[in-house]
Amino acid sequence: SLEFYVNIFGSLTNNLIEPNGSTNYTKGVMINFNGSVISDCNLAMTDVTVMFNITNLDTGYNDNCTGEHLANGYYNCTWNSSGKPVGWYQIEMISNKSGYNKGYDSITFYLSSAPVLSNPSVSSATGGGGWGASPYNYTIYVTDEDNDTVIVMFWLKNESVNQWFNPENKSCTSCSNTLTWFNYTYSKYNIDRWYFKFNATDEHNNYDETVVQYHNVTKDNVTINLFDGNNSEVNRSSGSVRLAVYVYDQDSLQ
Repeated sequence: SLEFYVNIFGSLTNNLIEPNGSTNYTKGVMINFNGSVISDCNLAMTDVTVMFNITNLDTGYNDNCTGEHLANGYYNCTWNSSGKPVGWYQIEMISNKSGYNKGYDSITFYLSSAPVLSNPSVSSATGGGGWGASPYNYTIYVTDEDNDTVIVMFWLKNESVNQWFNPENKSCTSCSNTLTWFNYTYSKYNIDRWYFKFNATDEHNNYDETVVQYHNVTKDNVTINLFDGNNSEVNRSSGSVRLAVYVYDQDSLQ
Protein backbone atom coordinates (compact mmCIF):
# COMPACT_ATOMS: atom_id res chain seq x y z
CA SER A 1 0.00 0.00 0.00
CA LEU A 2 0.98 3.66 -0.30
CA GLU A 3 2.70 5.37 2.56
CA PHE A 4 1.03 8.46 4.00
CA TYR A 5 2.64 11.07 6.21
CA VAL A 6 0.78 12.94 8.87
CA ASN A 7 2.07 16.20 10.34
CA ILE A 8 0.99 16.65 13.91
CA PHE A 9 0.98 20.22 15.22
CA GLY A 10 0.71 21.43 18.77
CA SER A 11 -1.31 24.49 19.74
CA LEU A 12 -0.24 27.64 21.50
CA THR A 13 -2.59 29.45 23.90
CA ASN A 14 -2.02 33.11 24.70
CA ASN A 15 -3.35 34.96 27.74
CA LEU A 16 -3.11 38.76 27.68
CA ILE A 17 -2.66 40.08 31.22
CA GLU A 18 -1.89 43.74 30.53
CA PRO A 19 -3.84 45.72 29.48
CA ASN A 20 -6.60 44.11 31.55
CA GLY A 21 -9.58 45.57 29.66
CA SER A 22 -10.68 47.89 32.47
CA THR A 23 -7.66 50.18 32.87
CA ASN A 24 -7.41 53.13 30.51
CA TYR A 25 -4.28 55.19 29.86
CA THR A 26 -3.27 58.79 29.31
CA LYS A 27 -1.36 59.80 26.21
CA GLY A 28 2.35 60.18 26.93
CA VAL A 29 2.75 57.29 29.40
CA MET A 30 4.72 54.11 28.79
CA ILE A 31 2.26 51.19 28.52
CA ASN A 32 3.25 47.61 29.38
CA PHE A 33 1.88 44.76 27.26
CA ASN A 34 2.21 41.51 29.14
CA GLY A 35 0.95 38.00 28.50
CA SER A 36 1.71 34.31 28.86
CA VAL A 37 1.99 31.47 26.35
CA ILE A 38 1.35 27.79 27.12
CA SER A 39 1.18 24.67 24.94
CA ASP A 40 -1.72 22.27 24.59
CA CYS A 41 0.13 20.18 27.17
CA ASN A 42 -0.20 23.11 29.59
CA LEU A 43 3.54 23.74 29.51
CA ALA A 44 5.00 27.26 29.70
CA MET A 45 6.51 28.14 26.33
CA THR A 46 9.80 29.94 26.81
CA ASP A 47 11.13 30.00 23.25
CA VAL A 48 8.32 31.29 21.04
CA THR A 49 8.18 34.50 19.00
CA VAL A 50 5.62 36.94 20.40
CA MET A 51 4.37 40.05 18.64
CA PHE A 52 1.99 42.64 20.11
CA ASN A 53 -0.01 44.33 17.36
CA ILE A 54 -1.56 47.71 18.30
CA THR A 55 -4.41 49.23 16.25
CA ASN A 56 -6.37 52.43 16.85
CA LEU A 57 -9.98 51.48 16.11
CA ASP A 58 -10.96 55.10 15.37
CA THR A 59 -8.17 56.15 13.00
CA GLY A 60 -6.70 52.85 11.77
CA TYR A 61 -3.25 53.80 13.07
CA ASN A 62 -1.17 50.62 13.52
CA ASP A 63 1.99 49.82 15.42
CA ASN A 64 3.67 46.76 16.89
CA CYS A 65 6.34 45.70 19.32
CA THR A 66 8.15 42.43 19.93
CA GLY A 67 7.59 40.61 23.18
CA GLU A 68 10.62 39.80 25.32
CA HIS A 69 10.56 36.62 27.35
CA LEU A 70 10.68 37.37 31.06
CA ALA A 71 10.33 33.97 32.75
CA ASN A 72 8.06 30.92 32.81
CA GLY A 73 6.40 31.69 29.49
CA TYR A 74 5.61 35.33 30.26
CA TYR A 75 6.36 37.91 27.56
CA ASN A 76 6.45 41.69 27.81
CA CYS A 77 7.00 44.80 25.71
CA THR A 78 6.71 48.49 26.62
CA TRP A 79 4.99 50.87 24.20
CA ASN A 80 5.49 54.63 24.22
CA SER A 81 2.11 56.33 23.73
CA SER A 82 3.60 59.81 23.21
CA GLY A 83 2.45 61.33 19.94
CA LYS A 84 -0.05 58.54 19.28
CA PRO A 85 -3.67 59.31 18.35
CA VAL A 86 -6.20 59.12 21.17
CA GLY A 87 -9.15 56.71 21.08
CA TRP A 88 -9.92 53.02 21.43
CA TYR A 89 -7.12 50.57 20.72
CA GLN A 90 -7.13 46.83 20.11
CA ILE A 91 -4.09 44.90 21.31
CA GLU A 92 -3.44 41.55 19.62
CA MET A 93 -0.93 39.16 21.12
CA ILE A 94 0.29 36.67 18.49
CA SER A 95 2.72 33.84 19.25
CA ASN A 96 4.58 31.65 16.72
CA LYS A 97 6.71 28.52 16.93
CA SER A 98 7.57 25.93 14.33
CA GLY A 99 5.40 22.85 14.76
CA TYR A 100 2.62 24.74 16.52
CA ASN A 101 -0.52 26.54 15.48
CA LYS A 102 -0.36 30.25 16.23
CA GLY A 103 -1.53 31.51 19.59
CA TYR A 104 -3.83 34.53 19.71
CA ASP A 105 -5.49 36.79 22.27
CA SER A 106 -6.78 40.36 22.11
CA ILE A 107 -8.20 43.09 24.31
CA THR A 108 -9.11 46.79 24.04
CA PHE A 109 -8.22 49.89 26.03
CA TYR A 110 -8.83 53.62 25.72
CA LEU A 111 -6.00 56.13 25.28
CA SER A 112 -7.13 59.55 26.45
CA SER A 113 -5.39 62.91 26.53
CA ALA A 114 -4.89 65.24 29.47
CA PRO A 115 -6.31 68.75 29.15
CA VAL A 116 -3.73 71.41 28.29
CA LEU A 117 -3.83 74.87 29.87
CA SER A 118 -1.85 77.66 28.24
CA ASN A 119 -1.21 81.42 28.30
CA PRO A 120 -2.63 82.42 31.69
CA SER A 121 -3.00 86.19 32.05
CA VAL A 122 -4.64 88.94 34.11
CA SER A 123 -5.75 92.46 33.23
CA SER A 124 -7.89 95.10 34.89
CA ALA A 125 -11.00 96.72 33.45
CA THR A 126 -9.30 100.11 33.09
CA GLY A 127 -5.67 99.11 32.68
CA GLY A 128 -4.75 100.44 36.12
CA GLY A 129 -3.23 98.48 38.98
CA GLY A 130 -5.31 99.80 41.88
CA TRP A 131 -8.30 98.15 43.53
CA GLY A 132 -10.55 100.67 41.79
CA ALA A 133 -9.54 99.26 38.39
CA SER A 134 -11.77 96.25 39.14
CA PRO A 135 -13.07 93.94 37.91
CA TYR A 136 -9.84 92.11 37.11
CA ASN A 137 -10.12 89.63 34.25
CA TYR A 138 -8.21 86.32 34.48
CA THR A 139 -7.97 84.25 31.28
CA ILE A 140 -6.69 80.82 30.27
CA TYR A 141 -6.77 78.83 27.02
CA VAL A 142 -7.99 75.21 27.22
CA THR A 143 -7.41 72.29 24.82
CA ASP A 144 -8.48 68.64 25.16
CA GLU A 145 -7.59 66.40 22.23
CA ASP A 146 -10.23 63.70 22.77
CA ASN A 147 -13.07 66.26 23.06
CA ASP A 148 -13.97 65.62 26.70
CA THR A 149 -15.86 68.03 28.89
CA VAL A 150 -13.20 69.85 30.93
CA ILE A 151 -13.81 71.52 34.29
CA VAL A 152 -11.57 74.58 34.70
CA MET A 153 -10.99 75.85 38.25
CA PHE A 154 -9.76 79.35 39.08
CA TRP A 155 -7.77 79.89 42.30
CA LEU A 156 -6.67 82.98 44.21
CA LYS A 157 -4.75 83.79 47.39
CA ASN A 158 -3.08 86.88 48.80
CA GLU A 159 0.27 87.17 50.46
CA SER A 160 -1.17 88.16 53.84
CA VAL A 161 -3.49 85.19 54.36
CA ASN A 162 -1.62 82.74 52.08
CA GLN A 163 -4.57 80.37 51.68
CA TRP A 164 -5.98 79.36 48.29
CA PHE A 165 -9.69 79.84 47.60
CA ASN A 166 -11.74 78.99 44.53
CA PRO A 167 -13.98 81.90 43.40
CA GLU A 168 -15.44 80.14 40.35
CA ASN A 169 -15.33 77.13 38.00
CA LYS A 170 -16.25 76.91 34.33
CA SER A 171 -16.43 74.10 31.77
CA CYS A 172 -15.97 73.59 28.06
CA THR A 173 -16.63 70.63 25.74
CA SER A 174 -14.52 69.77 22.69
CA CYS A 175 -12.12 72.48 23.86
CA SER A 176 -9.65 73.55 21.20
CA ASN A 177 -7.61 76.53 22.36
CA THR A 178 -10.84 77.73 23.99
CA LEU A 179 -10.60 81.03 25.84
CA THR A 180 -12.00 80.74 29.37
CA TRP A 181 -12.22 83.81 31.61
CA PHE A 182 -13.04 84.75 35.19
CA ASN A 183 -13.73 88.14 36.77
CA TYR A 184 -12.87 89.18 40.31
CA THR A 185 -13.60 92.51 41.99
CA TYR A 186 -11.31 93.92 44.66
CA SER A 187 -12.08 96.56 47.30
CA LYS A 188 -9.98 99.01 49.27
CA TYR A 189 -9.57 96.26 51.88
CA ASN A 190 -7.82 93.96 49.39
CA ILE A 191 -4.59 95.89 48.82
CA ASP A 192 -1.98 93.14 48.68
CA ARG A 193 0.07 90.90 46.40
CA TRP A 194 -2.34 88.40 44.81
CA TYR A 195 -1.41 84.98 43.44
CA PHE A 196 -3.48 83.09 40.89
CA LYS A 197 -3.48 79.73 39.12
CA PHE A 198 -5.77 77.48 37.07
CA ASN A 199 -6.25 73.72 37.05
CA ALA A 200 -8.40 71.47 34.90
CA THR A 201 -9.84 67.94 35.06
CA ASP A 202 -11.50 65.98 32.24
CA GLU A 203 -13.93 63.05 32.15
CA HIS A 204 -11.10 60.51 32.50
CA ASN A 205 -9.71 62.30 35.58
CA ASN A 206 -6.73 63.59 33.61
CA TYR A 207 -5.34 66.77 35.11
CA ASP A 208 -3.32 69.86 34.30
CA GLU A 209 -2.31 72.91 36.34
CA THR A 210 -0.58 76.17 35.50
CA VAL A 211 2.37 77.60 37.35
CA VAL A 212 1.50 80.15 40.02
CA GLN A 213 1.60 83.78 38.90
CA TYR A 214 0.99 87.03 40.76
CA HIS A 215 0.12 90.71 40.44
CA ASN A 216 -0.14 93.56 42.93
CA VAL A 217 -3.40 95.27 43.82
CA THR A 218 -2.43 98.76 45.05
CA LYS A 219 -4.01 101.90 46.38
CA ASP A 220 -5.68 103.93 43.65
CA ASN A 221 -3.74 106.82 42.20
CA VAL A 222 -5.60 110.13 42.41
CA THR A 223 -4.97 113.63 41.13
CA ILE A 224 -6.26 116.78 42.86
CA ASN A 225 -6.90 119.78 40.64
CA LEU A 226 -8.00 123.32 41.46
CA PHE A 227 -11.54 123.96 40.32
CA ASP A 228 -12.62 127.32 41.76
CA GLY A 229 -11.26 130.14 43.91
CA ASN A 230 -7.67 130.28 42.74
CA ASN A 231 -6.20 133.82 43.01
CA SER A 232 -9.51 135.15 44.33
CA GLU A 233 -9.73 138.25 46.50
CA VAL A 234 -12.11 138.53 49.44
CA ASN A 235 -12.90 141.01 52.20
CA ARG A 236 -11.75 139.31 55.32
CA SER A 237 -14.40 141.01 57.47
CA SER A 238 -17.55 140.37 55.50
CA GLY A 239 -16.77 138.68 52.22
CA SER A 240 -16.73 135.04 51.14
CA VAL A 241 -15.38 133.09 48.24
CA ARG A 242 -15.81 129.50 47.11
CA LEU A 243 -12.67 127.36 47.13
CA ALA A 244 -13.07 124.07 45.27
CA VAL A 245 -11.01 121.24 43.87
CA TYR A 246 -11.90 118.14 41.94
CA VAL A 247 -10.41 114.75 42.66
CA TYR A 248 -9.92 112.23 39.86
CA ASP A 249 -9.29 108.50 40.47
CA GLN A 250 -6.85 107.40 37.77
CA ASP A 251 -7.56 103.70 38.37
CA SER A 252 -11.34 103.77 38.31
CA LEU A 253 -11.35 106.55 35.69
CA GLN A 254 -13.86 108.63 37.61
